[in-house]
Amino acid sequence: MRGILAGLFAKSPFGPLSEHMNAVKKCVNLLKPMFEALIEQDHERVEDIANQISKQEHEADIIKNEIRNHLPKSIFLPVSRTDILNFLREQDAIADDAEDVGVLLTVRKTNLPAELKDELFAFLDKVLETFELTVRVNSELKLLMESSFGTAEVEKVLKLVDEIGHAEWETDSHQFRLAQKMFEMEQKLSPGDIIILLNVFRQVARLADHAQNVGDLLRLMISKG
Repeated sequence: MRGILAGLFAKSPFGPLSEHMNAVKKCVNLLKPMFEALIEQDHERVEDIANQISKQEHEADIIKNEIRNHLPKSIFLPVSRTDILNFLREQDAIADDAEDVGVLLTVRKTNLPAELKDELFAFLDKVLETFELTVRVNSELKLLMESSFGTAEVEKVLKLVDEIGHAEWETDSHQFRLAQKMFEMEQKLSPGDIIILLNVFRQVARLADHAQNVGDLLRLMISKG
């Protein structure tokens, strides 16, 4: 890993940021299978996937630390070292959120009624849509810098950032409807189930919040460029 990142840094810090995003994406991609296992009450599978997320999150942390350790004090780019580190921090928080969801779902065998499936996956899909837009933003970083914040590339990236913000706003509505649906059938759930699920929904929503933060930080970089 050290040799790979060192080679990437010889050209630009944006290669390592892309490598880190790939590791974050591996964490996030496991969320839907984990919730599918929860709906099926396959708690062994839930725990197995949660462990996979934890391992992937650790890989993301290794890359994050390598970036921090090798990012030059002075970089000849239209953005500052601090901006890049802040961007990395928010990107890494997405992997942390995915891991925290896994921890919450394995702290006890939580019951999730099948009647919640449609609302749950509508919410989750919107969160994942928000994240995927952030992945696209990450992929545009190199082109943005190579164009020295050229007008066409800036407009393209800002459009993506606006889409992230709108998608994150929509997740709030989905989260509210999911919570409403859950309380409509609270007689099927224990108080412990309700507490865990509310915290799980909140943690999933945080993933979208951090995805939006990534977009907002890029908007800030552009405003400085």
